[in-house]
Amino acid sequence: SNCRLSAKLCGELANALKNNRSLQQILLDGNPMGEEAIEILKQLNARMVEGSIKKFSMENCFFDPLMRVLEFDKENPSGYYRLDLKDPKDVETLGKVMEQAKQTKHDLVRNERLNGVRFTMPLRGPEEWKVPTEGILEMDVILSDPPEPGTQPMDGDDFRFLGRVMEASTNGDMGRMHILKQACTA
Repeated sequence: SNCRLSAKLCGELANALKNNRSLQQILLDGNPMGEEAIEILKQLNARMVEGSIKKFSMENCFFDPLMRVLEFDKENPSGYYRLDLKDPKDVETLGKVMEQAKQTKHDLVRNERLNGVRFTMPLRGPEEWKVPTEGILEMDVILSDPPEPGTQPMDGDDFRFLGRVMEASTNGDMGRMHILKQACTA
C-alpha cells in the first residue's frame, strides 16, 4: 500500500503476478497508477479466474497516465497530485486540498515535493505557507477514514463482472481506468 508504483514497477509487478503462483493476496491501496496498471489488472483477473489469488485491494488508487488530478473531489480527495503552480486551476486545487487538510483529524498530505525536493507542507498551526508562484508540487493525498461497518471486499463474481465490463468498454484505456476507479470508490 502507498508504495508509489512507477510505470516500470507496474510492468514488473504484472510479470511477477504472471509467474509467481504462490502469491495469494496483494494490496495496492493508495498508489498512483498510469496505463501500465492495465497489465496488472489483466494478470489479477487471470489469477482470480483460476482461483490462485484470494484477496486483492486497490482502494484509493489514482489512475491517470499523466498523473494529474483532473478534479478535486471533497468526498474522496485521495490520489497523487502533480500541480503546476503557474496554472490557476492547479493552484485552486491546492487551496482545496489545504482547506480539507485543515478540517480533517488525520494527516491528509504526505510525500510532498516541490521541484523534486522533499519538504513538509505546513497545513496546521499558526504559520501559513506562502505558496510559490511557480514550480511543480507533487504530493499524495490520503483520506484514511475506515470503511463503514460491515463493508466487504469485492467478491470474485463481482470482480469477474467488472473485468467483462472493462473488456467491453469502447472508450479505450482511459475509459477502462475510469470504470475501475468508480468501482474502487463505490
